[in-house]
Amino acid sequence: MPVILAILLPIIYGYFGVSLLMPDQHLGSNKFLKLLLAIGAGIGLSSCIFFISMLINLPDPRFSIILEVLLAISLGLIYFLKFNNRKKPANESIESKNTSFILKIVCFYLIAYTVISYLLMIIQGPHGNWDSWLIWNLHAKFLYKSGILWKDYFHSPLTWTHPDYPLLVPAFIARFWYVIKHSNPVIPMATGFIFMLLTVLLLYAGLNQCKDKKHSYIGVIILLSTPFFLLTATTLCADTPISFYFLAAIIALFLYDKHSQENKSLLALAGVMSGLAAWTKNEGVLFAASIVAARCLVLIFSKDFKVLVNELKYIFFGLLPFIILILYFKLFIALPNDMLSGQNFASIVQKITDPSRIKTVYEYYKTGGWVFTMGLINPFILAGGCMFVGINIKKEYKTALKCSLLTIIIMLVAYFIIYLITPHNLVWHLANSLQDIHSTLGGIYIYMPYGNLNAIIKS
Repeated sequence: MPVILAILLPIIYGYFGVSLLMPDQHLGSNKFLKLLLAIGAGIGLSSCIFFISMLINLPDPRFSIILEVLLAISLGLIYFLKFNNRKKPANESIESKNTSFILKIVCFYLIAYTVISYLLMIIQGPHGNWDSWLIWNLHAKFLYKSGILWKDYFHSPLTWTHPDYPLLVPAFIARFWYVIKHSNPVIPMATGFIFMLLTVLLLYAGLNQCKDKKHSYIGVIILLSTPFFLLTATTLCADTPISFYFLAAIIALFLYDKHSQENKSLLALAGVMSGLAAWTKNEGVLFAASIVAARCLVLIFSKDFKVLVNELKYIFFGLLPFIILILYFKLFIALPNDMLSGQNFASIVQKITDPSRIKTVYEYYKTGGWVFTMGLINPFILAGGCMFVGINIKKEYKTALKCSLLTIIIMLVAYFIIYLITPHNLVWHLANSLQDIHSTLGGIYIYMPYGNLNAIIKS
């Protein structure tokens, strides 16, 4: 019974929470997208609740399930009180009547191939890669086995295990280990699989909501033709989970703009997903800051200052709980980040202005971006091809498209600067992390052209 509750509760309160921020009139008949967002949101919220239960020193962290039950009941009551008397929206279908059967077959074949490949690869390496052992699963084991002394780990000499990293994945895994009373490696394996599948299906559902099934199939085919996406999932690190939240936030913004910006709660949903990305990895903090900055810049250049203030209010409404949680964790529990500790202003300036470092980072950026898919379909070539054939961007998507593109540019520029100031060996740092950056941004790379460009397949 506890195991069933641990599985179902995040889905239940995730569904109620997403439904409150995404009413049915903004989905038509597509409840699948809402379910995918609900599962991702539920997983993230369950990790937050587990972490809070440890902060307040509950006698047994398994009691966090009680907090989850209360959350599910509360959100459920609010949902039924708010929407029970509303008429159901008329079914709207954006499915193309001439959906290509070949695209559908190829798409389902690649999904099946990816699932089978994941299972085979994870059997060979059930504990993931080195970072999984060193960081994510190790953090989960400390949360699970340390009991009331769990905070001691964050002030131990194990600084090389990055104890400042956010805890969405480790806390979610530890939560399940407490329920089953055993640190079973199946839980991290299942977590990696769930987020891999969720990301693929979310790309499909998001494109289907904004375009049609042809574009959905093409988007999924491109993503699954990227071997690094599968390889990253099998590492059991937090890169695939964070890519899900990146994509979820972008889709929420597209839906907001698609529906004439009439329901500001979709902005709050984008804020929630950005906050969960920040609770997943340090890179998520950069993403949350970048997407807010990008939205501000787009609206400032459009001279919509009143709209900007109103939108920021709702985005921060979704972001605020996670900002508070992360700030508390960073300021009062975790050690300083290794990228900044031991550095001073003079050393940072010297590194930023070093031509050899700039050249090295540029060369890795150029090579890493071009071979992002390990020699198969390159998203930059596809986007360029779409532009060459012709672009037909729907008016309602222009703001979201600009915001998405600018978010990626801001993040890539920020990463460039971070690489320049890294205290680690520069070549080692680039070689061991740059591909992960492209992998986490992969869903956005693909969603942007196929969510907006009618170049290859006319609607």
